Amino acid sequence: MVFGYARVSTMEQSLDLQLDALLKEGIQQKNIYTDKVSSTKEVRKSLSKLLKYVRDGDTIVVWKLDRLARSLIHFTNLMTRLKVQKTGIVYHLRRVKVSHLRRTKVSIVGRMKVSH
Repeated sequence: MVFGYARVSTMEQSLDLQLDALLKEGIQQKNIYTDKVSSTKEVRKSLSKLLKYVRDGDTIVVWKLDRLARSLIHFTNLMTRLKVQKTGIVYHLRRVKVSHLRRTKVSIVGRMKVSH
């Protein structure tokens, strides 16, 4: 199953740009989780809910990696958690060139596949 995650830092900011990108990727509205909370906050209710729900083989799509993780350490911990959960794939829609990560395969520039 494919899920989307979008986050903005304040209640005044709009999720529209991220939601439009996720919908264009073909993600169903009901499978998009959103938070309006600063990235410095530990608790992001929708992200926590999503991470509890995803299963082996599911896909999480984010507009930009900083929407998902607040730091490199948080990103690394999140990838470890997804690996333990056997949730195999995280994609992002913005272009980032990744040459290699441990146990990670890059399929196309701008799409990162995390395999377990």
